[in-house]
Amino acid sequence: MHRKSRSFLLLAVLTTVTLSGCLLLTAEQFQSLTLLLKLTEAVPAGQSVEVHRAFYPGEVKVRRNYIKVFGRLELPAGAEMPTSVTARVESEDLATEQIYNRFTIRIPVQPDGSFFKFRRFAKNLRPRTLQTFFIEVAGADIPTDTKVALCVDVVKKRAEAAQQEDCGPGDGNGGGGGGGGGDPDMVIVDVLDNSFDPKSVTIQPGDTVRWVLRGQDSSHTATEMNGTWDSGFVFNAAGAFFERTFPISEDGQTFQYYCVTHQGCCEMQGSVRVGANAPDPGDGYT
Repeated sequence: MHRKSRSFLLLAVLTTVTLSGCLLLTAEQFQSLTLLLKLTEAVPAGQSVEVHRAFYPGEVKVRRNYIKVFGRLELPAGAEMPTSVTARVESEDLATEQIYNRFTIRIPVQPDGSFFKFRRFAKNLRPRTLQTFFIEVAGADIPTDTKVALCVDVVKKRAEAAQQEDCGPGDGNGGGGGGGGGDPDMVIVDVLDNSFDPKSVTIQPGDTVRWVLRGQDSSHTATEMNGTWDSGFVFNAAGAFFERTFPISEDGQTFQYYCVTHQGCCEMQGSVRVGANAPDPGDGYT
C-alpha cells in the first residue's frame, strides 16, 4: 500500500515499551501508522499498554472507510504465544477534555504470531483531538524482548481492507519513510523556556526530528509556518516530546517552524533542512 508523507507526531511510551519507529498521515489524507516496538519489560496478559499518541489539528475524514489493524509478535524462544491482541484507540477532545473510545478491535493471534482484522468507521475524527493507541494481549504474558510490528491503515474499499498484508518484521529498526542511504537517524532538538536548541538542523531524507521539553515552561508548540505539521500543546511535562519523520519526497526542502506562544515575544523559532541541497532558512530561523 502506498504511504504518503507524514506530519506531526507525539509518542508517549510507558516504561514497559521502547518505541523504535513510527509514521502517521494526517489532515485529509488517509491514515497509515507503522509502529515497531521492542518490550523492555514483560507485559502481563490483560494489561493495556499505551504505545503511541497523535495530535490531529484538523478533522480527519474516515467515516464509511475501514480501519485495518495487522501485525506480528516475535517472542523469545520457548515463550507461549498469546491467543489474541486487542488494539484500542481513545480520543481526547482538547476543547472539552472529553475522552471517548474511537475503536476497539480484538484480533486472534495465529501460531506464527501474525494477527489481522478490519472494521468500518462510523464517524470522522474531530479537529484538535489527541488519539492514544493501546495494545493488550490475552492468553499469555508478553515477555521481555518481545518484538511487535503493529500497522494501522485506513482504506476506502472493503476489498482493500480484506487483504492481509505484511507489517514487516518487529526488528526495532523503525518504520517506512525512505532514506537517502544508510539507516535513518534520530535528531534531537531541545525545547527550552524561550528557544529551540539547536535552532536549525540539517538532516537526511528518512531521518526523524524529535523535539523534547527540557525547560520549565509547558506552553510551547512546534508549528510549521505553512501548517505542514503542528505539535499542539503536547509539551506538558519534562521529557514530553513530539517527533516527525521527513520522507524522501521532502528531499531538498526547508521547513521553518515556531512556537505559537513565544514567537512574538522571544523569537522562539527554528528550521529543518532536509538534504544537503535544501535552501537556507529565512532570517530568524537559523
